[in-house]
Amino acid sequence: MAAKFKNRKQSSFQQLHRPRNAKRTLLRILPYIGKEKYLFITVLVMIAVNSVLSITASYLLKPIIDDCILPNVGVEDQDWRPLIHTLSTLAVVYLFSVVSSYGQSAIMMVVASKAANRLRADLFNKLQDLPLSYFDGHTNGEIMSRFTNDADNVEVGIEQTATSLISALITFVGTIYMMIRLNYILFLLTAVFIVLTAVISWKMTTKSRVLFRRQQRELGVVNAYVEEIVTGIRVVKAFNYEEHVKREFAVKSGAYRDAAKSANFLGMSQMPTMHQIIEICYALTTVLGGFLVLGHKTIGGAVFTVGSLSVFLNYTRQIRMPIRNVTSQFVTMMSALAGAERIFNVMDQEPEVDEGTVTLTQTDDGPVWNMPDGTKVPLRGEISLKHVNFSYEPGKPVIRDMDLTIRPGEKVAFVGSTGAGKSTVMNLINRFYDVQEGAVTYDGIDIKEITKDSLRRSMGVVLQDTHLFTGTIMENIRYGRLEASDSECIEAAKSANAFEFINALPQGFSTVITADGSDLSQGQRQLLNISRAMLARRPVLVLDEATSSIDTRTEQMVDAGMNNLMAGKTVLVIAHRLSTVRNADRIAVIEDGRIIELGSHRELLALKGHYYQLYTGQHALD
Repeated sequence: MAAKFKNRKQSSFQQLHRPRNAKRTLLRILPYIGKEKYLFITVLVMIAVNSVLSITASYLLKPIIDDCILPNVGVEDQDWRPLIHTLSTLAVVYLFSVVSSYGQSAIMMVVASKAANRLRADLFNKLQDLPLSYFDGHTNGEIMSRFTNDADNVEVGIEQTATSLISALITFVGTIYMMIRLNYILFLLTAVFIVLTAVISWKMTTKSRVLFRRQQRELGVVNAYVEEIVTGIRVVKAFNYEEHVKREFAVKSGAYRDAAKSANFLGMSQMPTMHQIIEICYALTTVLGGFLVLGHKTIGGAVFTVGSLSVFLNYTRQIRMPIRNVTSQFVTMMSALAGAERIFNVMDQEPEVDEGTVTLTQTDDGPVWNMPDGTKVPLRGEISLKHVNFSYEPGKPVIRDMDLTIRPGEKVAFVGSTGAGKSTVMNLINRFYDVQEGAVTYDGIDIKEITKDSLRRSMGVVLQDTHLFTGTIMENIRYGRLEASDSECIEAAKSANAFEFINALPQGFSTVITADGSDLSQGQRQLLNISRAMLARRPVLVLDEATSSIDTRTEQMVDAGMNNLMAGKTVLVIAHRLSTVRNADRIAVIEDGRIIELGSHRELLALKGHYYQLYTGQHALD
């Protein structure tokens, strides 16, 4: 199936993300912060206190110069008590400023961490609701980058950018107010440069948003490629493709480097640009302010003094701080917004549709279907495909007018060339995909009317690609039925002929599996997979090339246990090894999405058709 979606996966990286409104993205992040509203309110109070103290500390320079230093110039009997008192006040102000600054940083770190954890949890929960088609169209590395790079960027953005923006706003407004009170004439000059700074910053921000979005996209491509190569490293080495993948990685890494260089260059160039503009403003303000002091100009009824000019010049530099803080946090802010856009893009995907109303329950007489009208239909395991048509992509049919009924307790095998549609049939029966024409019925009930949870709980599945989770052997077997006891897990392992090799492990059933069971052979991993299906005790069993990765000796060990597993069940088998389907009640030969032959092993051999050619080796199965 991976081949069917190869082009779709590649194109998903090449497509540009649809531009989103930055305001909308921020509004979607705010509820994650709002869950810790009391902590966040505390942070806001500390930010306000710190900003007010910072402005106050600058203003205290005026009385120090005008009331404490200048009156004592040239005076023999100098009185330094007012200076000491003012300096003491200034020290207290700075002390409280340091405490509030540390407090807001520490608390905001907690708020950001909790917000990011909730975001990751919502993203993970959303993935559980997405249809299989989404995962077919996106690589594991691309999805994982949402949890790592994107979520981390959001967390850093909340922790640093949020406080910087709020602090900058309060400081900016407070500083402007004080500048107007000190000298509105000088402020008009400063206002011109503030407007100029804002216009330049806005234009650079608009351009940078596009570049940072591209940077995040290229980073996802790099992560996906690394994940793919690491997973298939044995294939790479077996075919001597090391140099080839190095070149491929260099191309992808180079694309990310170029995108990151462009984005970060523009983002980081904002701070020196703003700095130079403010320095020019500072110089002009000094010249004009000097003339006002020398001319003893009265501003607002008060003489514009040396202390007033010193404070105003200090505010001129100080007003640069909130602008510089916003500019310096711009890279972080853009990365956070780009990461949030990618995460919300996943969250906005349409969930797996389930409009079924028929549920499955276990009774003393066995499992039954609960119909909407209250009637009970025993689960017998009859599956019918009625003139089914299906395609993954429009105009490229995979299943064509397929019509087949599998009777309760019957073992039906599906054989055919790769890409003929065998696995697709299983995907339709499990409702990983829904048929586009025709119907699939289960005990006479259209499977679209059955809830997906109930449908899948009625089927045991053994896949070709085994997947083991980090944990003990016992926990991995219990995955088939979580409420099962240890003794039931052990019995399932015995039935699958897995008990012998498990018992030979150092810790037996308590042996911990890591890295998807890399220390176990493929056959041993498949035996554990079969043990799960045995433990599940489901009336319908789907074996999707379950023994294709098992050697002949191991396959013989499994056969005896498989016979016990399949007894009394409806069994659907997909197999490349024709030796594994000889005992099937019926064999369906599929080619180009159609059943071209149907019958028992002997009947099909007697026809001397396509199956005969496959079985005798006159036609390659692949």
